[in-house]
Amino acid sequence: MPVVDTGFASGLARVLPTWLRRQAWLSRSAATLLGVEVLDTESIVRDPTVGWVDVRAMFAGDVSDLLRLVVAVRAELPPGIDPDAVIGEIELDGRPLVLFEAMAWRAGALSVARALMPEVIDVAVAPDALKIGPWGGISPTVLIDGRWELKAHRQVSDLPNPDIELPAAMAQAEVGRISPIVDQVTRRGQVAMTLRPALRSRMDGLDLATKSLKELFDLRVPPRQARHDAAAEVEQIGVGAAELHVSLAVALDSEPADGAAWAELLLAPLYRLGSGRIRFDRLEGVLARLRGADDLGRAIRTHGALHLGNMGRTTSGWIPHNFEGDGRPYDELRQPISPLRDLARLAVSLGWAAREMTEHYLEDDPERDRELEVLAEAWEDRAASHLIAGYTSVDEVHRLLPSSGEARDALLRIFELEHQLTRVMPETHESPWGR
Repeated sequence: MPVVDTGFASGLARVLPTWLRRQAWLSRSAATLLGVEVLDTESIVRDPTVGWVDVRAMFAGDVSDLLRLVVAVRAELPPGIDPDAVIGEIELDGRPLVLFEAMAWRAGALSVARALMPEVIDVAVAPDALKIGPWGGISPTVLIDGRWELKAHRQVSDLPNPDIELPAAMAQAEVGRISPIVDQVTRRGQVAMTLRPALRSRMDGLDLATKSLKELFDLRVPPRQARHDAAAEVEQIGVGAAELHVSLAVALDSEPADGAAWAELLLAPLYRLGSGRIRFDRLEGVLARLRGADDLGRAIRTHGALHLGNMGRTTSGWIPHNFEGDGRPYDELRQPISPLRDLARLAVSLGWAAREMTEHYLEDDPERDRELEVLAEAWEDRAASHLIAGYTSVDEVHRLLPSSGEARDALLRIFELEHQLTRVMPETHESPWGR
């Protein structure tokens, strides 16, 4: 790959801003992105041409973020590449070239893995044995031969990577059985790529919700009468979330709640992503209750993006995974806060799943569509009730929560409001943090 002092860098700097503005994982408002500076490039493999690209994304307000990409360069785009992974086209020495993230391409990802982790990846593995993970998260992920999970970490930070740190804390507390990192690649002192045994998950929480809602809408029966009623499984998801929080409190400790600090932490991403169309004065009025509250429980390190898609069903129960958060900077992710913030994200993601499935089944028949909406609301209410029941069935979690039920409900509603706001941020991407 060309080094930074060639035309390759200037071509990249031209196409990257447009591409970045489409990315759901961007940690700041896409509307405030001013430009990109290519800091360095370095070849990983030459055939196919894949290499590191370190960039500084510059935003209004004299702020910037450092990003690290694994970029493939080809004369033509290979088939099957996710459109969101296609960075753009440039011309170099009179030749048109297409640039895209290499982790979206099975042949490119396998070449990178073999080059950087030759002692782990079997030379007999073929590109067809790779499965590209869903695009849009902060770290592109590839499953190799059903055995390995390879992640390329886009966020550049000198702070510890939560996707390494939090599973290690769970292992220390003997909860969750998330496999440790078996190999990692560092670049300029930061973790750039990690490899761990793949989570043996039979399904994730979103698969569960989709299956349950599909049957509900096909049969038009109340949720408790459906053969695939999700209530019992959702209750176990709640248990898994509570066990996560207990383990993090044990391994990384807990601290007294600080409502004022929590309010600032909740506002930080909204100020960073907002563009003048959110009434922050009204939101601050809601958060004022946090600043003056004295029954808030304890503050702990949390998952940071604990939605349904990040809960996997294994032989030992429902296990949280994907701990690198939702695109927020590591310094925000590392700040302790109430575990109810994670629980609220799970509860809100139940509602998103119900509404998305409802929209899929709408028939432009007002009577039948209203029936679907009633069924979806009943499913969401039942699932949320069982989620909270499962969570609170873990005795040890109660010492982390507000002592009164009224205070717990109020705090949960505040966190649910925060997550709903991120869903409707008026920006290029629909949701800054994914589901």
